[in-house]
Amino acid sequence: MEEEKFLILLDRGIKILNDEISKIDKVLPGDVAFKLYDTYGFPLDLTEDILKNKSLKVDNDKFHSLMKDSKELAKKNWKGSGDSAIDDIWFGIREKLGVTEFLGYETNQAEGVILSLFKGDKEVDQLNSGEEGMIIVNQTPFYGESGGQVGDKGEIISGEFKFDVLDVKKN
Repeated sequence: MEEEKFLILLDRGIKILNDEISKIDKVLPGDVAFKLYDTYGFPLDLTEDILKNKSLKVDNDKFHSLMKDSKELAKKNWKGSGDSAIDDIWFGIREKLGVTEFLGYETNQAEGVILSLFKGDKEVDQLNSGEEGMIIVNQTPFYGESGGQVGDKGEIISGEFKFDVLDVKKN
């Protein structure tokens, strides 16, 4: 499963990066590298490796400045549980897994990869029938609660597996 997730991430990121490379001379703008990371979950070190093979580089100063701004904004806007331990868990997850790509403007159905499962505040390997938990995916058409708008509801289906989506959060 890890390999499958990585290959999906790699394929999407490489396509976008190659398109951006065709537009630059020597340095990939930091905002482009940040968008690859923040929107598509494409790691900075992989971006740097690909660019290095083409004798190009990233504007790291701009990338890290945008990363710092993003973290500060996320913490400022976070209306989490009020429990700082749980809030720290969610920030750690975002750091580890990157952002989930939102597909809802293009479709209301999509295939995705489950990146992580949670039961309460603990990461788990599986959720059993009847259990309540949280799923983090690489991409989704579900709109996450944000800016006063309520998050989508629906279901995730894979074969005989069915997961009712009761609440979607945007972090």
